[in-house]
Amino acid sequence: MQLDLSRLEQLGAESPQNSDKRGEPKEDKDSTQKGIQGKIEGIAAIKLSREQENNAKVKAVYEEHQKNILISETLQAEILKGIRQGEAPTRLLLKAIKTISLMTGTELLYTQAEADIRAIYGAAFCEPEPLEDELKEVMQRLDRLKEAYEREQGDSKQRIYNAIKKHEQRADELHTLIEKNKKATALTAV
Repeated sequence: MQLDLSRLEQLGAESPQNSDKRGEPKEDKDSTQKGIQGKIEGIAAIKLSREQENNAKVKAVYEEHQKNILISETLQAEILKGIRQGEAPTRLLLKAIKTISLMTGTELLYTQAEADIRAIYGAAFCEPEPLEDELKEVMQRLDRLKEAYEREQGDSKQRIYNAIKKHEQRADELHTLIEKNKKATALTAV
């Protein structure tokens, strides 16, 4: 007959030195404190990382805001100077709208107003300033397209050529509108 001593070995492992009052095994206090300390350090590192990210975002927004303030102050001075020099009202209006859009952070306000002024005062009323502004931009794009056409070697060359032709057509249309407006203005001045 053999005795089963496995239960005795278990009782030895659960001796009062290795268990708490409830009879559950005691955990090593040092390892528990190290574990807690590690978790605290991890949480602190995460908080620090988030704080640094937030600070970087706030800094970027602040820098953009400061840049917009400087540009809007320059535009305000240009508006006053333009009024004294008799600059076209549509150009002054666009500068004022640009100033407002920079100060409020709504770029859409300026882009929409610019498109509307060109459409209404340029195309519909044939005012020279919006037409001249559009012509200037068309010519700048045309120059860039011609440079790209010279560099291009592949399939895009035909598409760039087509874009060049469209820009040349638009530039001719704008020249014609500007000339008609100058003639009409000269006739009414006489």
